[in-house]
Amino acid sequence: MKSPAGARRANIVPSRGRRVWIRIALVLVAANLVGLTTEAATSPDAQAAIEDDTLAAKEAHIVDQTAHAQEVQPALPPEPDLPQPALEGIVGQAESATPRRLQYHVSLAVRSVYDDNINLNPSNREDDIYTTIEPTIDVGFGQADGNYVALTYAPNAFFFVNHSENDALQHIISLTGQYRFPLLTLSLAQDVQILNGTGLNADTGTGTTFTRTNLDVAGRTRVNIYSTRLNANYSLTGKTFLTAGLDYSLSDYQTLISSSVLSGNVYFNY
Repeated sequence: MKSPAGARRANIVPSRGRRVWIRIALVLVAANLVGLTTEAATSPDAQAAIEDDTLAAKEAHIVDQTAHAQEVQPALPPEPDLPQPALEGIVGQAESATPRRLQYHVSLAVRSVYDDNINLNPSNREDDIYTTIEPTIDVGFGQADGNYVALTYAPNAFFFVNHSENDALQHIISLTGQYRFPLLTLSLAQDVQILNGTGLNADTGTGTTFTRTNLDVAGRTRVNIYSTRLNANYSLTGKTFLTAGLDYSLSDYQTLISSSVLSGNVYFNY
């Protein structure tokens, strides 16, 4: 028979063996859990979640820095209100969807000129300084590429320093109009010039803008000039059209011989 002590020793051995196996099983389970955790952390979804958290943290940091900079930086004074012009719109800019039909323009020119022969006399030359005041008023209604009517009035006043007897007031009036039909366009122009002197600034003379003289008379005289022009444009096809014009001019002198000119033209255009 075995002694009781031997029996207890035999019972203890199996108990230790079971503990060892339990420990081994626990180690294996822990290793599996660690592997699963590592796989989960290295999966694409986990990496995306980590990147999102990192980006959110960076954005929050930037927002905190911006708010701190705004608190530290002193507030700038408000910008002053700029005065608005009394008249809205500038020439060349559309003021509204519908173009303005009534248009006007006012200008003034003042100039002084020295002339060594104010009477255009080759034998008795007289020099003087004169000043001209030339206002211009333009009024138009309609559109230039459609139907319109326009009026221009430009008086010219001449004042001489030493020869006040040559002071004069001239008038230049121009009236033009145009009307468009579906295929036909008609335009009419009437010019009236009431001149007194050597024809300065008149279309009858030659020279620059402010030294033009009437060489047909070669002296100081009074003359009224009337000019009429009628033009027509008729479209035949998309590439061909007819143009015609009729011009009439009358030069009416007070003390000299008057004259008139009538001319016309017709053109076929391609």
